[in-house]
Order: sequence, then structure tokens, then C-alpha cells
Amino acid sequence: MKYHRNSRCYRESSGSALYADAERLLKRRMGELASGKFAGLAIERIRMQELFDDLVEEYRINQRASIVHLRSRLRLHVIPAFGSIRAAELSTTQVKVYTAKRLQAGAANAPINRELEAVERALKLATQCDPPKLVRQIHIPMLQENNVRTGFLEDAGYLRLRAELPDYLKPLLVIGYHVGTRLGGTAQASLVRSGFRERSDPAQAGQHQEQEGPHSADLWAHAPVPGDAEVHPGREVPGVWAGVRP
Repeated sequence: MKYHRNSRCYRESSGSALYADAERLLKRRMGELASGKFAGLAIERIRMQELFDDLVEEYRINQRASIVHLRSRLRLHVIPAFGSIRAAELSTTQVKVYTAKRLQAGAANAPINRELEAVERALKLATQCDPPKLVRQIHIPMLQENNVRTGFLEDAGYLRLRAELPDYLKPLLVIGYHVGTRLGGTAQASLVRSGFRERSDPAQAGQHQEQEGPHSADLWAHAPVPGDAEVHPGREVPGVWAGVRP
């Protein structure tokens, strides 16, 4: 089949022996020409691998800390499944087949969604290029995630628990309650050392109580910065962290 744009003739094969397929493709091309979305035939040869490379480059330029996880997801799962597919031919059906295979392999919904988000982001970047590398962006169906945390500790329960705990465990409760880190990060005290270094004077606790919460003074009373000494995981640390093992 052939069509014209700006006095230039384009010849293209539908890849099928059926006349109906050629007619369908011609109508699609005429629609792209009418809407101004036709970017030439070169984009028809672009494969998903190139879009994933652009995605990694976008992460690198913006210095995203999650680039390590992105590269791992692409290398282990996404590129083997989609890398050789032409971007213009990627369909929602292929995405659903990928999702089903990952579920059968025992993957959880959350990591599958992160992988699908990488595909979706790569497609979006392709449509935003000038000239565009992709004319249309397909819908990427996501899985439902039921990972909402429950059982939050209210103020009254926090005060009762703090009163019952032995002194050497109180720093873990105080830091975990106010900062919200997981147990491993709380025990290592790395966040305490970096986040509160400039405000480690317990005498200043009252100045920040109104903006930080009703029990903010506990941070300074129970969890002062351990100084410049390194906190080594698995070892007992003198002072406020004595007896606390990560």
C-alpha cells in the first residue's frame, strides 16, 4: 500500500496476505496523518529495548536512587519478556500474559506492579520525545495491592508501653514511634545520628514540641545522638544504646 504526506510518497507492507489487513493499516495511517501523529515509518522499527534504555538514562540524569532496583527489574524480568517486541506492536494482551506468568512463578502483586510501572513509564517517555518514538500509549493494567499497615499505636498506648519497658529498650520504642523506621533501621541508629545531629541538645526539646507532636521531647530524653562513634550492627554500644542489638 502507499500514501502521501507533504508531497512525499510512503510505501509500506501490511505484513499480511489479506486485503482486509492492508486496508485496516491504511485507515490507521490516514488517521495518523489527519491528526498529525504520523512520525514516519522509522518509529515502527523501534523495539522496547530502546525505550528501556531511555528509561534508565532518564533515571541516571535525574540521579534517582532507585535506579539500582530499576536495572534489576529490567534485567531479570522486563527485558527478557518485552525487549525484543516492537514498541508500536506492544499490546495490553501481551502485558496481561506477562502478569499471569509472573503470578504463576510465585511473584507477589507489589513487585509485579513495579515492573509494570517501568514499562508504563518507558512508554510515556517515548510519547514525549520529539520526534516521538511512539504514537500511542497502551493501557497497562495493574494488580491490586493489599499491603496497608494496620494496628497503629495511639498516644495512650505508647505512654503505657514506654512506662512498662526496661530502660535499655525505651530508645527503640521512642525512635520507632516518632520516626517510623523499621526495627533494623531503628536499632542501627543511623537515622538518629544523621537526622538529629544538628538538634541533639535535650534542652531544645520544648521548642519543637508544638510542631512535632505531643511526645516529641521523648526523642531528646531517651535517644540523644551517640556522638561521632560508629554504631556497628550486632555489637553493644555504650550509653543510651547499651544492650540493644540490631
